[in-house]
Amino acid sequence: MKGRLFTIYITIVFGCLATSVSAKDSNGISKGFYLGANISSLDAELDISELTFEATAETSDIATSVFVGYQFSFNNDFRLDTDIEYRTFNSIESDQLLVSDGKAYFLNFRPKYVVSKNYGEYYLSLTLGFGEMDIDYTLEGTTDTVSQSEFASQLGIEYGIILNSGIGLGIGYQVISTEQDNAEFTFDGVYGSIRYQF
Repeated sequence: MKGRLFTIYITIVFGCLATSVSAKDSNGISKGFYLGANISSLDAELDISELTFEATAETSDIATSVFVGYQFSFNNDFRLDTDIEYRTFNSIESDQLLVSDGKAYFLNFRPKYVVSKNYGEYYLSLTLGFGEMDIDYTLEGTTDTVSQSEFASQLGIEYGIILNSGIGLGIGYQVISTEQDNAEFTFDGVYGSIRYQF
């Protein structure tokens, strides 16, 4: 799955590059590669059969991610960011659930509307991502840890600014979901983002 994600991403990037060179040359709008990181405060919800409960993240329950991608510019107002993201989840514990470890890989598409200023660009973006999540969890009353890897998706919205220097700062809200056999996990919460655009 991870190899397929990388292949799909490379195909998309080079395909778009081949069709967007003339747009870049004709209007001079900046676009290019970027890398960055997110830090999130997440709540977790697990739904197993008819049992539903929530495990609320504590101060130590922080998720982090890093990403690298390419931004395409279609005109002065609209951009499309595409990136590959690697995400980790720390322990999330409640009376009924312990998520001891988790990681995920996503291929993300982030269309965004921008407002240009002399010092940079303000933006409002949406995130649609799909990929794979590996997660280990233990239920109350059991000692067995379940380890599975399944398809995952994420949706989000983000507001921020990218300065002319290439440094960007943002804040957003995201929802990440995956199904592991008869268990459905949903993570949601706010995050802060920092990036550098080349």
